[in-house]
Amino acid sequence: MRPLRALEQLGRCKVEVVHADGNTGEIDLDEWAERLRGEKTLAVAVHASNVTGIVLPVTGLAARAAEAGVPFVVDASQSAGHMPLVLGELGASAVAMPGHKGLLGPSGTGVLYIAPGVEFEPLMRGGTGSRSESEYQPDFPPDRYESGTLNALGIAGLGASADYLRALGVDTVRARLTALGHRFRDGLVDVDGVDLQGPADPADGVGIASLNIRGVPCATVARLLDDEWGVMTRAGLHCSPAAHRSLGTAPEGTLRFSWSHETTDQEIDTAVEAVRTVAARDRSPEPVRTVA
Repeated sequence: MRPLRALEQLGRCKVEVVHADGNTGEIDLDEWAERLRGEKTLAVAVHASNVTGIVLPVTGLAARAAEAGVPFVVDASQSAGHMPLVLGELGASAVAMPGHKGLLGPSGTGVLYIAPGVEFEPLMRGGTGSRSESEYQPDFPPDRYESGTLNALGIAGLGASADYLRALGVDTVRARLTALGHRFRDGLVDVDGVDLQGPADPADGVGIASLNIRGVPCATVARLLDDEWGVMTRAGLHCSPAAHRSLGTAPEGTLRFSWSHETTDQEIDTAVEAVRTVAARDRSPEPVRTVA
């Protein structure tokens, strides 16, 4: 959103937001198609929500963007490594993902897939180690987009993690995330005072869950879970204020849990016990503290 808002501030575009379902974060394909009409230059969507974990129907979104003649960019930050992906089959003009999340690589790495026939203006221009006789940026990929000395050590680490995931099997990762999601949701779905966000069936999402405990600020719950149970979560808006506006959880946000294929059943059970315990306590708001 920040690059798009920056372009908007410069008067180079106008950003329109398609709101998601208020309970799960799903997108209505008909509304998406309707909003693509007119003079649109770019469509952007996440593959999986970093707030609710819901997996969006990106092939359907891509098909409608193609019908409207609008380039489509997918943010696969939460899906890459967590579920099988064949980038060329998504129908997107470009797919971007960081290396340090589900791909299990080092920070400062990432992957940008650009579909055949699609060209962008380079983000920067400089030395590429190729066409050294020319003072102009190479016009062929990947050199066109790879100026400067690349993070060779990070890229090697990302390659090693990719080999690990290939050997393990992303299908195996996906199945484990879903099983843990069922264990987490089943342990909390009937708890009074706990409002769960996201898909009812964890198979429709990735290893993410968001919730609120009525009457207790999510930041307070995060602190209690960390202090008393050693459960680390993230409270707030998760760099996704538009998603929280759709869910009706702005401006406070939610308490987000996430797990990997290496998370144990016992760790999920501890998190569930912690939430149930806090929800069973007196949920009156904390007193307002004033400074004289």
